[in-house]
Parts: sequence; C-alpha cells; structure tokens
Amino acid sequence: MLTRAEALVTDAGWSSELAAQRANLFALAGRADDARAAAAGLVGSDLDRVAVRAASGIAIAGTLSGRFGEAIEAATDAWRRQRHLVDQRGFGSSGFHVVTRTLALIEAGRLDEARSLAERAYEFTIEAGDGVGQGWLALARARVDHANGRLTTARSWAMESAARVR
Repeated sequence: MLTRAEALVTDAGWSSELAAQRANLFALAGRADDARAAAAGLVGSDLDRVAVRAASGIAIAGTLSGRFGEAIEAATDAWRRQRHLVDQRGFGSSGFHVVTRTLALIEAGRLDEARSLAERAYEFTIEAGDGVGQGWLALARARVDHANGRLTTARSWAMESAARVR
C-alpha cells in the first residue's frame, strides 16, 4: 500500500512524509538499520510533519539498536514538534513520544530520569482522562520498576497497563 501511494503522490512534502512513515514501519518491524536508512535526511526536516514521522521511527530504531542518545533526542524533538502541528491528521497522541523517550531512557540506564518522566506523564494522563495514555505510561512505569528490581511494584503497574488497554 505504501509503495503504491509513493508512486502516485507527486507533492514533495507528502512524498517525504510517506518516506518517513516507511521508517516507522521498519522500526516497528524491528528493522532498525532499514528504519535509519529510510529516515536519513528526514529527521530535523523543515516540514514538521515529516520530522515528527521520521523522528518516531528513529526513536524506536535507536532504542532497538542501542543508540539511546539518538533515540532520546529524536523522541524529544518529535514530542515538541507534534504538539505545535496545526494539522494533526494521521498522528496519534504526542504522548507516544513521551513513552518512546521513557523506554529509551530505561534502556540507557537513566532510571531516575525515566521514573520522573513516567510519573509526571502518568499523572497528566489521569488529569486528561486519557485511558490509553494511562495504559502506556503504566507499562513504562512497570519497565522502570522492573529495571530497578522492584518486581512486585512492576507487576502491579503491568497489570494496570493490561487492564487499561483492554
């Protein structure tokens, strides 16, 4: 489907966004090197929609491949840019980038920073009534507690996450 769309789209901005989406799909499939290649030249684009999509793929790919600094930077940039997009069509919540940043921080061993971010973001989802966000942030909190050896607490957060996303 993406290949057919790329063949039909002639606008340079939309073509770039499709290329950035390919980076996301590669990252979600665990193909970090392919994601990085697909996003080359698109991260930091002057077109915010393109930059957000490309950074999403790089955040996931960076975490998968141990490039944690790259992942954290990409997730932070994507969050900042998406919050200011006028046209949000085709995007999920900008909170997705908070989750990818938190997971990269955990894998990087920056557990205090990850815990602080996950706690603040989780509280925000409660205030906003965002059950899906609560599920994702509960999962992030479970991962932080697991990495810290707090297994009982991690289990509790994991159970909450599962209950929220049903």
